[in-house]
Amino acid sequence: MNQQSELSSRIASLVRAAVVAIGISLIALYAYARYISPTARETAGSAVLLILLAAVLAGLVALNLIYFNFKMKPTHPGLARTLPRFFALGNVFLMFFVLLLNYRFSPRQVVFYLLASLAIFSALNVFVYFRFGKTPRPS
Repeated sequence: MNQQSELSSRIASLVRAAVVAIGISLIALYAYARYISPTARETAGSAVLLILLAAVLAGLVALNLIYFNFKMKPTHPGLARTLPRFFALGNVFLMFFVLLLNYRFSPRQVVFYLLASLAIFSALNVFVYFRFGKTPRPS
């Protein structure tokens, strides 16, 4: 499989996963507002917007990681695998930390975390873009 088809298949799978995650979140929100807590109907509109915003930001972070992996794989394959894995591992540890300590993140903290991740990986990709050229090198 060449790099271009691998990149397009990764982006397609990311879009499919995002659509499924958004669908599940909206169905869960509907069930919660309809059957569990009827007073949640008042804030359901803002919750839908928050779900969509978080999904878009998480998708952009994932696209940044895919781009980083795509650009670095021909020249530094170890780094191309390691950095996204560390980010995923850090997210898993953060989730376990939250579960173990019974801590709740506010929506503002989640959005700021995603914005910070997006800014960090965008800066990293700008560096990679200017450092390793505008076109990927053949493997």
